[in-house]
Amino acid sequence: MNDKQFKIVGHSLGINTYHAKHSEIEKDKYLPGEFYRNYYCWGNADGTPSEEWEELVRQELAVSDVQREQLYYFVTDEGIQKFRDLFAIQVTQEFKPPSKGRSKYLDYIHADYCDSFSDFLDIKMPKREYGREGVRFVSTKYSEVKGNYKLTIKEAKESYKKRLKEYKNSFD
Repeated sequence: MNDKQFKIVGHSLGINTYHAKHSEIEKDKYLPGEFYRNYYCWGNADGTPSEEWEELVRQELAVSDVQREQLYYFVTDEGIQKFRDLFAIQVTQEFKPPSKGRSKYLDYIHADYCDSFSDFLDIKMPKREYGREGVRFVSTKYSEVKGNYKLTIKEAKESYKKRLKEYKNSFD
């Protein structure tokens, strides 16, 4: 079974092989015990049959049938087993779980959550204050920590980080 045949057999069984190969979610890397469908409608029975499917029929991995003037292909049990074996080699074996940080971000993406990623992780981000002298950052976690007003955000951030470090070191 070549790569194109692998994809169309997967499609006929209701499996998106491209998604399974590129997903970082573990459940996408395994096949269900039973497939919810097993057919591929090629179209008008008077048309040219699919070369890929006809090769699968010759290999006894699929069968064809005409129903309501449409040509259908069905994967045989032997074809399903061959697909399962190839899926295990091409998708499941190559799966490496994402890092801890990456998996938290994937949880955030898949969650029904509208706020920022930092809010999802319950990280207290500093607030910006604007004044005549420029901008500064003020801690939302430690009310005593405030950076100096600076003309650029980069300088303001450096000032804030310096004050935050001094504040934390004062407890050591």
